[in-house]
Amino acid sequence: MSTPTILYPGDPRVCVLLGNQKTPSADVRIRPCHFVIHHYIDCKYLLFHTLTRRAVLIEPTLITYFMAGKTFSAEILENETLQELYKQYFLVPEDCEESQLYKDIKEILRFKEEVPEGISNYVILPTTACNARCFYCFEQGIRPNTMTRETEEELLNFMIGHRPAKNFPIAIQWFGGEPLIGAGMIDRLSQGLKDAGIQFEASMISNGSLFTKELINRAYDLWNLKNVQITLDGLEEEYLRRKKYLASVKDPFQTVLSNIHALLQADIRVVMRLNLDANNIGELYECVNFISNEFSDPNERNLLFVYTHEIFGKSCGNCGETIESEIDLTVYVDQLNSYIQQKGLMNHFAKLFENNDYLESGGSKKDKDGQKMHPFTTNGGRLKSTYCMADRAEHSIVIDAEGRFFTCEAMVDEFCYGNLKDGITDAETFEKICSTVDLPELCQTCAYLPECTDFRHCPNQPKMPICKMSQQRRLGQALLNLYQFEQEASHD
Repeated sequence: MSTPTILYPGDPRVCVLLGNQKTPSADVRIRPCHFVIHHYIDCKYLLFHTLTRRAVLIEPTLITYFMAGKTFSAEILENETLQELYKQYFLVPEDCEESQLYKDIKEILRFKEEVPEGISNYVILPTTACNARCFYCFEQGIRPNTMTRETEEELLNFMIGHRPAKNFPIAIQWFGGEPLIGAGMIDRLSQGLKDAGIQFEASMISNGSLFTKELINRAYDLWNLKNVQITLDGLEEEYLRRKKYLASVKDPFQTVLSNIHALLQADIRVVMRLNLDANNIGELYECVNFISNEFSDPNERNLLFVYTHEIFGKSCGNCGETIESEIDLTVYVDQLNSYIQQKGLMNHFAKLFENNDYLESGGSKKDKDGQKMHPFTTNGGRLKSTYCMADRAEHSIVIDAEGRFFTCEAMVDEFCYGNLKDGITDAETFEKICSTVDLPELCQTCAYLPECTDFRHCPNQPKMPICKMSQQRRLGQALLNLYQFEQEASHD
């Protein structure tokens, strides 16, 4: 019988550390590894190992060996394919402790990573004010506040004083509120960093309504803006109803569309997010059709990435809108993302909004030897040594419009641990936020453990099922892209 078809050989760092699993003795029982997930594609099963990041195709007759809860005698390894999959940790001894393997690998990877001292990742809020009143905004109730000149100067001095060693570049995400309300502040800080000789690249989350031609030019030349996330919640009538722009924004829907075109033409990537709830699913299918026609130019398509996600917020004061939070929207999100994919609006090589590794035009990142990397390498093919910015709090920070320090952009008040004027004022809170926990028993056998966080205090923990579903969708889409990429490559 032939060996499994390899779609992706895995993360070389992890695979080298683990090596090949040794053949067990005859009395050992065999079971599927907890870290293996599978998808049925074109009459075969795609197996993916969330720790090693290996992806293989097997015949459907073999899927019985990868069903949770089953065990087998070592005799099954007489099958050549199963023997190879055992070597690669898709099958393991019954007493294998995968969670310990994961913890050991993650500790080694973090130890070996050469991350220079200093802060290299910033989320900065020039303002918490906004020219829209989206009913689902998670910042409802936050007092609008815009960064003062004094705070700006303190921030610039802080960034210069905490610049990474070896002139390591920093990444800035402009957040809000609507960050473009603070465009002047972004100008001054960007110029200050350039004058100090600090390399940086920026991204932004914006509603897109305040861009102008002049501002886009500054964003490209001065801000080093590489990508912008902009939200559309439907066609014009529905979009305006949900965004509830202030009167100062003229013809918001057409203005935002025009600005998206201008950003793409300026070689700035746009990630278009379609917020889905139980009331606008049908509307969003029409919106996808509209986007497909509106952005038909191939050059613009190469820089555009569209996706949908369920709304996290529940209600907005007097806006008269509520979200049925008990409805599981997972299947609808998956179906709409599949439709977006079919429309060609999820470029295989496009930079995903949460992935800061794709910096080369067209998504063809190169390795340190100058070789073109497989697109899956930076979109699922590498094990994350850190879950998010809070997992490397010594190198990442959120700074709000008042100059307060947080480890996470959720900015929960009790997680504030200092400010620009006084530095770290609550070391105990900082340590608690960043410290890890012993893995709960349920997590130890979860296939998505390598995709997850082990923080002691994470704002997403109360929303764990939603967080897990999000990881399942993200990884499922990445694997579908991987399969389609390999299919297309095989026909070239």
